[in-house]
Amino acid sequence: MKIMLFDPMVGGHHIGYASYIIRYLVEQGDEVTFVGWRLDESVERLREEGAVVRYVTEGSEGVKFGGGTLRGFWQMSRGIRYCFALANTCQADIVHHLYLERSELPLYLQMLGPRKRSWNFFATLFWPYFIHKPQEKVGLPKCLYHAMSKRVLGSLLERGKLSGVFVHTSRIKSQLIQLYGDSSLGERLFVVPDPVEHMQQTPQNVAREQLGLPQGRALALFFGGLRWDKGPDILFDALPLFEDDCAVLVAGQAEHFGAQEIASCRRHLQDAERLITRLEFISEEDVPNYFAAADVIVLPYRKAFKGTSGALQHAAAAGKPVIATDVGEVGPTVRENGLGIVVEPESPDALAEGIREFLAKKDELSEEIRPRALQYAEANDWRIMASKVREAYLSSLGRGE
Repeated sequence: MKIMLFDPMVGGHHIGYASYIIRYLVEQGDEVTFVGWRLDESVERLREEGAVVRYVTEGSEGVKFGGGTLRGFWQMSRGIRYCFALANTCQADIVHHLYLERSELPLYLQMLGPRKRSWNFFATLFWPYFIHKPQEKVGLPKCLYHAMSKRVLGSLLERGKLSGVFVHTSRIKSQLIQLYGDSSLGERLFVVPDPVEHMQQTPQNVAREQLGLPQGRALALFFGGLRWDKGPDILFDALPLFEDDCAVLVAGQAEHFGAQEIASCRRHLQDAERLITRLEFISEEDVPNYFAAADVIVLPYRKAFKGTSGALQHAAAAGKPVIATDVGEVGPTVRENGLGIVVEPESPDALAEGIREFLAKKDELSEEIRPRALQYAEANDWRIMASKVREAYLSSLGRGE
């Protein structure tokens, strides 16, 4: 097969996710082209996985992808148009948009009309961000935008413009079927694991020494970009409320929160060294050490967080327990698989109580949760995800393995 993958974004898990699919497809003998937005070192490494790499802004400097709503809309439209034209030129069999969120409308506009194409189109939806619970407070502009996105996605599925949408849990699939009131759409909704990669099991004391972290003290890890929906500020507010013998390590790039919030938190601590920060991009090589160094992973996400969590998947691969808020797919996944403690969201008091509960029986819980976490990681191995994606491609083309 000739397969084209498209993702204009490079932050967080984006490149790693593409890498899993590329690695597997190339092993199966498929020809893979990855289309990114502009020349980027992290995207270039996909060539090492065996992909041909192309850029929407090829031949020019190209501004960074994203920004305001209008610029983002224009950029996404341009990227999709470029990808479709390239797919026709290369006679691709499959085009796969790896991150569908908030690109439904530009996608719909590019697919209007009887445009001739030789390829089938797939997309991955990580978060059903446009589905709101009755008690959720959503402003009018966002509510209207989400309603439009929801309607456009339904139209693309109903009209067969989308051969399939990949989602990461059966709950998300059920929510979408219920949302559109059409059980037949289930045939084009494919549940694939949120991928987990095997993680080297480094002794905790060795990992801490390599990272320059204190020994002999309980350590809770917040990992990933300091975004609003991930609730790092809720963790900062909770920190003074639990035991002084537990430190918190925040590892990831400053986004909505950064040095100012860190400094404010430290001012409320009797021991400022309880808050340890690594406000930087964490390389893939260093990720295993951060999880090995921790006793527990904290996921203080807000109600707006509706998807799965890369940090949760890393924690499982490392065999570490988590303390997670009951939001999105995170709370149910932790609860159903026995991966840790689930607490009320958006409450520093509840989060602190969860951490206190863990510290009270740290060794017992860690020993109890470790085998379950590793079993969960094995069941969600990246190869399983990639193989199911490829099976869907083949099925849409009328081919079998």
